[in-house]
Amino acid sequence: IDSNVSDNSGAGMFINTQGPITVLRTTIVGNQTQVLTGFSNNRQGAGIDAHWGTFLMDGCDVSGNTAVGSGGGIQVVQEDPGFQTAATTMSATISNTTITGNSASYGGGVRFYGNVSAALSAVTVTGNTAMNGFKTGGIIISTGATNPASTASVATAQLNISASTITNNLAAGGVSPYDISRDSTFTTPPTPVTINNSTYGRLGPYIS
Repeated sequence: IDSNVSDNSGAGMFINTQGPITVLRTTIVGNQTQVLTGFSNNRQGAGIDAHWGTFLMDGCDVSGNTAVGSGGGIQVVQEDPGFQTAATTMSATISNTTITGNSASYGGGVRFYGNVSAALSAVTVTGNTAMNGFKTGGIIISTGATNPASTASVATAQLNISASTITNNLAAGGVSPYDISRDSTFTTPPTPVTINNSTYGRLGPYIS
């Protein structure tokens, strides 16, 4: 899946279903989201933009994708206001996969947003870039409004990382950003991120 250009999110793959989605042994490279004149720049998940359901990726190469918004390589989102409880958590598992050389405004490699339980195993996230300086080049966990809008915010994503390498991710202007962080909309409490048997670089604040 390569060299696709979209004026919306998910230039390589856009997944929006409550059913299980499995992506195996696939190369997702060189896809790009772009902004048309007069439209929002909120174009995310250039390689893959996955919503709802259960998402499984194994044995893939996600590289060289560019998003003008967030999640250059992969974005995983559960933002519907009716799906913010423990019983409706979206499951996302990424294993034996390389995520390199992607770029976005923030979350150059991967972005998780909302009620997502994510597990990364034997994953390499290196050399991704946040084009907005001082933002996260590697993996970012974001929170904010639901979609459609409601009186509540989305739930906080949970992340478990094992046997993986998350290092040497960059920011525009040569800044050394965080390899794993959550965005500045968080105030309390720390976000549960479990890291086992892995190599990683800088952790952002409020990561426990």
